[in-house]
Amino acid sequence: MKISQSKKPKNMAQSESSYLGSRKFTMSDIPSFTEKIFAEFDKDKNNRFTKDEFTTVIKALIDLVGGEIPHIDDVEDIFNLLDVNGDETIDRQEFQSIMVTFFKLLNERSIDVSVEK
Repeated sequence: MKISQSKKPKNMAQSESSYLGSRKFTMSDIPSFTEKIFAEFDKDKNNRFTKDEFTTVIKALIDLVGGEIPHIDDVEDIFNLLDVNGDETIDRQEFQSIMVTFFKLLNERSIDVSVEK
């Protein structure tokens, strides 16, 4: 998956073809966006993010919007808040809660992104 603003984010790996275009994302896009993120960053393909995988995802998403990379303690705090069931991983449902906030940020900043599979 490649997601880009005016520049390519450093942390996002490129994969295969299929350009979806540059546009504003809506809340209805969250499930498919979440799917693409899991396909790219869930290295062991267990449908959950470990703290290490989650840290990589957060850095990539923040890089996309041009924000400052948070301190590792802040990322761990976010991880712990999202880990509602306390199993030390973030599943898709838990992750989608942060995607709502991320999509609001994209729209507030009028950031159009390109997504490739």
